[in-house]
Amino acid sequence: MKKLSILGLFLIVSAPLHASIDEATDFKLSVTPLNEAEVLEVTQEAEQDEMAKNAIAAPARRGGDSILKQTADMAAIGDYVYTIVESNRPSINTSFSPMRVLPKVNGRIVDVNRLTDLKGRGARFSYVGTNVFGGEVARLDYTIVFWRAKYRTGKYLQSIVIKTNSSTGWGNRLDASAQLESIANRGTRAAPVAMAAITIKTKISNLFRSQENQDLILIDGLGRIQSM
Repeated sequence: MKKLSILGLFLIVSAPLHASIDEATDFKLSVTPLNEAEVLEVTQEAEQDEMAKNAIAAPARRGGDSILKQTADMAAIGDYVYTIVESNRPSINTSFSPMRVLPKVNGRIVDVNRLTDLKGRGARFSYVGTNVFGGEVARLDYTIVFWRAKYRTGKYLQSIVIKTNSSTGWGNRLDASAQLESIANRGTRAAPVAMAAITIKTKISNLFRSQENQDLILIDGLGRIQSM
């Protein structure tokens, strides 16, 4: 009987583990709506985390001041890209000027203090990546909460908050980001309804390969949220 080399023995023992990392990952998405209490809890946690982060951060120009997208009657303000997971470390994104879609009157963006608050809405999205053996390679749970606002006859998005939790298998790295793709009026000119299209990009990588996925989330001033 031939003796196995140390390298050969290692390859035999580690084969299932390498397969769990190497093989194509199948990502499946599930969506769970949030109730009012959960929406409020996520918002309060985001505010507290941001306050704590600002207390220890060096003074710097805050994000959220940039005009991301605009149409004739509305504009989106916020950061261009929110990093929600970096190197397996979840982060909360509020900036703390969360992404907003506000009305424009005579070419000027309306001050948020002039808006009337409406109820918040939200949903939890669970992204689970499995390998060919059914093992969980990576998991990303992200919660999107948005607060709506009314101005005259229109309904807008006063703040959009994204909170995440994640886990990965051994040797894998998970990165994810959220980016505003576009805004539009889902209503009429007389009764506008602001809509924001947000892309969630997920990347899992290791020494052998990387795989990227993306999801398009639509939210609007009527409180609707859907995954495309």
